[in-house]
Amino acid sequence: VGISPVYESFSELLDGLATIRAYDRAGSHKKQNLSLLLEYMRPQYFQNVTNEWLAIRLEMIGGVLIFFVGLLFVLDPSIFGPSSQPNSRSSTLGFALTYALSVTGQLSGFVIAFTTCETTLVSLERLL
Repeated sequence: VGISPVYESFSELLDGLATIRAYDRAGSHKKQNLSLLLEYMRPQYFQNVTNEWLAIRLEMIGGVLIFFVGLLFVLDPSIFGPSSQPNSRSSTLGFALTYALSVTGQLSGFVIAFTTCETTLVSLERLL
């Protein structure tokens, strides 16, 4: 329903192309089609901007989490294993950092799934 004015205007433009060129009205039709297209794309633009804003925030949360895991290792390495086995500590740190990195992707996936579900339910609500 939202894109039908764009299709309708473009279809009318193609049907009357010879007349539009004869009366030199191509510029006004171009502006009209562009304004309809921009009006159609406005919600998608805001959604994309919001998604990028959220992705930056989630990446920052992941970076802070990784920083604190590394800082915790520097300040108190005994948390990651006994001091008699230094290889055990470094492997545990690597394991912890790997899972801290994956938290960002998991948060992003969860939020995208949640917002997609919410957007779909709002669309369904409008139909009812």
